[in-house]
Amino acid sequence: MFSRIPTIKAAMLLLSLAACSDDPTDTTLQPSASLADPGERGITIMSRNLYLGANLDPIISAQNPNQVPFIAAQAWAAVIASNFPERAQALAAEIAATQPDLIGLQEATVYRRQSPSDFVLGNRTINANVIAYDFVALLLAALAERGLHYHVAAMVTNTDIEVPVFTGQGPLPFDDIRYTDADVILARNGIETSAAVARNYDAYVPVTIAGLPLRLLRGWTAIDAVVNGQSIRFVNTHLEVQTFRPIQEAQATQLAASLQNSPLPVVVVGDLNSAANEDAPVASRTGSYDIMRGAGYADLWLRGNGQNDGLTCCWPADVRGTTPLTQRIDFVLIRQGPSHFVGGVQMDVLGDELIDRTASGLWPSDHAGLAAVLRLTGR
Repeated sequence: MFSRIPTIKAAMLLLSLAACSDDPTDTTLQPSASLADPGERGITIMSRNLYLGANLDPIISAQNPNQVPFIAAQAWAAVIASNFPERAQALAAEIAATQPDLIGLQEATVYRRQSPSDFVLGNRTINANVIAYDFVALLLAALAERGLHYHVAAMVTNTDIEVPVFTGQGPLPFDDIRYTDADVILARNGIETSAAVARNYDAYVPVTIAGLPLRLLRGWTAIDAVVNGQSIRFVNTHLEVQTFRPIQEAQATQLAASLQNSPLPVVVVGDLNSAANEDAPVASRTGSYDIMRGAGYADLWLRGNGQNDGLTCCWPADVRGTTPLTQRIDFVLIRQGPSHFVGGVQMDVLGDELIDRTASGLWPSDHAGLAAVLRLTGR
């Protein structure tokens, strides 16, 4: 099912950047087994938007609160059909192939259910607590099945909303479904981490869903990590969608300002929702990417040895279609430290080929992912 894994292993797992010259474009690869000093093997990182499983826009934009349970029922059916437990196995296979030290996850979703609904009876408290899907727990379990052990090093909870869903069953034919979004950093067990930070952005989208005022929050997480003797500040984020450009750009500005005083090299991964490719739709080319570049961040895709043009977005909402990817909105960015710079980098796009799909034909996510290996060298 994942016949590309040996190729990825050869390009990612068994690579070393120790043989790189001081030329930052040098991407010479050698098997890690040949290294005399493990500290020269570099840092392997991944960015993965897990995809929440459905388009929630029709719920958010519903004009009549009475329509929400029926629209939400369609969204919940889509979540079930997108089958994250199956997709988690594909994502775990990617991680097994690349062996990242640190992983930034976006749309690290938890769905909870309450049956029957108390929302329709007038209780607007967000209180559903029976877990239907916990994406991070499912992914960690799939990794453990492969003998791979990671832990949550930082997590920020973003949007947390609950809506009634029409079930058509029982005397009260409604349940409540609670959607909780998070951004999560996973660290491989044994990696030294500290100084975890979890923040929501000040700028957010206010909405009213089923008559209830709510906030669509976004956030970022950060840790200090020591990998093979190399220290970095590792940051993971998911900015607002392109429709709300001013809010998204305010978030990017806040992120850059929040990180400006770190003495360590800062590596930012995530879904910026800001296209960097010139042939992307005009509406997707927001200013957030340029804001980060203007704050001193290098785009490692432009420094790496990618196998394609780095497009990561987006597969159809049902994660089954084969419409071509058109946007490069997922990134690995680095602001170099005062005494270290990137001596070499190898990158790959993951989950973008037909053979990456699950046995039932699902893409691992509606985004492709990114994996990168970088080595920091003293000036």
